[in-house]
Amino acid sequence: MRANEAMVWKHYLKQIDPQQYESVVESITDWLGIDADLMVPGVMEIELTDGLLSIAYQPMQRFFAFRSLSVEFGLREGFFVVPAAKAPRIGFSVLSAADGGVIDCFAKWICHSDEVAAIPSFLTLASLLEEKAVAVTRSTIGGLQAAEDQKYLRRLLAEQVDLLRQTQAELRETKRRLLGNFAPGCSAGSCESPDSAWSLEDLADWCATNEQLIIVLPRARRGARNSNYERPDHVVAALELLAGPYRRLRLGDISNKEWEEVLLPTGLRLEGSVAPSIAGEHHEKYFCRWAGRKYFLGLHLLRGGGRDPRTCLRIYFAWESISKRVIVGHMTSHLPNSLT
Repeated sequence: MRANEAMVWKHYLKQIDPQQYESVVESITDWLGIDADLMVPGVMEIELTDGLLSIAYQPMQRFFAFRSLSVEFGLREGFFVVPAAKAPRIGFSVLSAADGGVIDCFAKWICHSDEVAAIPSFLTLASLLEEKAVAVTRSTIGGLQAAEDQKYLRRLLAEQVDLLRQTQAELRETKRRLLGNFAPGCSAGSCESPDSAWSLEDLADWCATNEQLIIVLPRARRGARNSNYERPDHVVAALELLAGPYRRLRLGDISNKEWEEVLLPTGLRLEGSVAPSIAGEHHEKYFCRWAGRKYFLGLHLLRGGGRDPRTCLRIYFAWESISKRVIVGHMTSHLPNSLT
């Protein structure tokens, strides 16, 4: 923005089906780069390395509002509320130069024609919520990357609901060592397929065990849990390839030839996904956020042809150069593009 350009508010407001609440919250939290499952009812603040995120949340009332202030995105506010005796509303505000517009996470529901003169501010909405809720303050320690890692691990550990699941995880790990499966530390060419009895219910255990080597984002875990793919063992085989041999390839610990020797027996293939221009109207589906950064899912592991979700496996990912880990952003189905 040039020095003589004034900052102005733009506001957008629209009625919305109350059944869209979870979809709206999921879209916003994915854009913000936070795990919706970690939020607690009330008002909370998260200190970012380049700004501050404030959230007011009460799922029982279908209430969600946020205020994001950062160097990268400036000041933005949004909400989903159900006013008394009125239809639910979704709103968005941005403080920017005159050409500021609707961000991607609202684009499914709001367009430029929904612009209005004013809408309730985050502070107004948060004040209303605080009358019935307890305020909660969260701050990061050691930077945004450490905070994201802590939240991610907390969510994964929470999914291990009882001692039995922990015991099962230990038994599976022992079995992998004995059978020489795809443990992340296995040597190139020595890995075999996981036990076919592996279930997607075990995904949280696996992710918790390997979170220092690979990040499987919430949207990817949800996609796997909700999929019709018939061979969950192929899913973990692919993830273990990415956490182990592929990571070692990116770090320079093994050669391309050694990587191919590991990959070939699995029946999996490594290919690029699509160019951003081919993604078309589905462009945003090929991006994910982690620790305040945006990553393009430009690579994917694939197995099977066609588009039958029962037999076709696709795992879309990006390489995160700071922590030197793969970030899995989507699985197990095809992502759409302008050609499909």
